[in-house]
Amino acid sequence: MANKNLGWFPLWRSLLEHPIWTSDKPFDERSAWVDLIALMNHEDNKIQIGMNFITIKTGQHFTSIVKLAQRWHWSKNKVYRFLEMLERDGMLVKDATLNGTLLTLVNYDNFRLQGNANETPNESADRTQTEHRTDHRTEHKQELKNDKELKEQKNITAAPIHGGEWQ
Repeated sequence: MANKNLGWFPLWRSLLEHPIWTSDKPFDERSAWVDLIALMNHEDNKIQIGMNFITIKTGQHFTSIVKLAQRWHWSKNKVYRFLEMLERDGMLVKDATLNGTLLTLVNYDNFRLQGNANETPNESADRTQTEHRTDHRTEHKQELKNDKELKEQKNITAAPIHGGEWQ
């Protein structure tokens, strides 16, 4: 049986603007996790904190417990416990500062579509499907080559010996 947990699918950040996502209903943990992934920077970016500029790297997001509590309609305590759980499990790293919290998603590249950030969803999906077909063809060609090599090995080991007579 095939493992249903393998693979990925794109999720567009525009989802965060949809009324279903922005409703006043509290998030569940799954929604909060997806929200964190979507909030992460997809490229390095400088932000101003007080009188300083800091670079927030790809896969990081600078926020606060208060902002996440408001966003998810949770208590600050619940946000803190959720982030602690994710950190204990090695899913993210949380660095609290006086000005906010820097969240770093562990293995962020596993969650993002490699490609052009300026592509439309359709362009990216078309490119991804083409890449998938190409990968599949390459895998199929390799399988055929392996099958051919295996048949050749069987023919060599099954070849008659002593002038064409079987022993």
